[in-house]
Amino acid sequence: HREWVARHHDAVPGRQFVDTQERGPFAAWEHTHLFEPADAESCRYTDRIAYRLPFGADRPPGGFLPGRPSLVTSWPGRWVEGWCRR
Repeated sequence: HREWVARHHDAVPGRQFVDTQERGPFAAWEHTHLFEPADAESCRYTDRIAYRLPFGADRPPGGFLPGRPSLVTSWPGRWVEGWCRR
């Protein structure tokens, strides 16, 4: 079990924030969360994930691949709603 420590930065309230791995299973990991108004009632939430695997591995530890829907949809809707500003 590896501890995963991330630093949150580049926050623009209602629009974006970024978390960067300080310590964890990847050689590098940067996750950008973007929030854009879609219309008067909703917003578009976009994830951008850039990573490097450790030791030249072809799959991350645990076997999951970042960016798969299971990773993105694991965030509660209320959490996303709190960041989206129309």
